[in-house]
Amino acid sequence: MFAIDLHPQSVQLGDHILLEGVYYPIKDMRDVGFGEKLLILDSRPPWRMTGPLRMYRPKERETVGLEEVPK
Repeated sequence: MFAIDLHPQSVQLGDHILLEGVYYPIKDMRDVGFGEKLLILDSRPPWRMTGPLRMYRPKERETVGLEEVPK
């Protein structure tokens, strides 16, 4: 994962938030006001994001040479 500072409008499903030393994946979210989101987290009550915050995003998986199958 890599750290990224995001506004509520830029948060994506699958991003993680660090709360009390635990990384929680964002499972769902709802708009709750101008520039605010209610983040639905795994194993924790919903959390209201009211401004920019450091989030953690999984790195993209790389696929190499799948179209080049040996004969």
